[in-house]
Amino acid sequence: MSSDFQSQPNADREPHSVSRSVRTPATLHDLEITPGEVRHLCGCDPSELWRSSWLNSRRSWLMFWLQELILAIALTPIMTGAIYLFVIRPLLGSEVYTMLWPVWVCLVVIPIAIMAGRGLWRSRSTPLTLVALLDDLDRYHEALKAVAIAEELAAARHQAIDPGERAAVRSALELTREDLIRALSIDRILRENHDLLAIDLASFGESLAALQALQTNVQGRDYQEILQRTVMIGASVREEMRKLQH
Repeated sequence: MSSDFQSQPNADREPHSVSRSVRTPATLHDLEITPGEVRHLCGCDPSELWRSSWLNSRRSWLMFWLQELILAIALTPIMTGAIYLFVIRPLLGSEVYTMLWPVWVCLVVIPIAIMAGRGLWRSRSTPLTLVALLDDLDRYHEALKAVAIAEELAAARHQAIDPGERAAVRSALELTREDLIRALSIDRILRENHDLLAIDLASFGESLAALQALQTNVQGRDYQEILQRTVMIGASVREEMRKLQH
């Protein structure tokens, strides 16, 4: 990774102003949106949100359901004991043969109910627009890393990078960064105030058009792929803002 994109996980900078000059592309380090900035923009800790994108890998998927199963099994004896004392015994009496089958039913049903209940709670409590924007933010940072890797490879191969193409990619990333910051700020305002506020979709459309225009000026394959990613991120952000408006 180039020194231009050395992350500083312990540095929680305050968010930069959204209004940057596209004419002077920033460095990759300046284009990073730090965890501190994200927390400020979201108004919450993103690590506490449920995001299905975390389960994309098979290992993550297995670990998640294993943890859920362990939690459900740990809670089952407590809930079964409470049901036995306050429901089964008062209703069926103290006869052993009449009480065993309800206990076995509880041991099977309760873990399933716990896992289903937690899944329903997540689906109800998770702000879907915010999660979608955070997924776009992850893709944005992946694009930043791709640029850093492409520049490292070019340096290792002693290949010259066209200054115009490099400036176009930096400008595209900067436009995407501004859209992400604007979208996260709007989402926070709507969540905290529960008001139907007017969203200026025109500004997102202008950024998307500018991103698409930058593609025509870039010939390098690596940079073309990165620009295509930023266009897709910009389109995704605009779509999430359109959903909030309706």
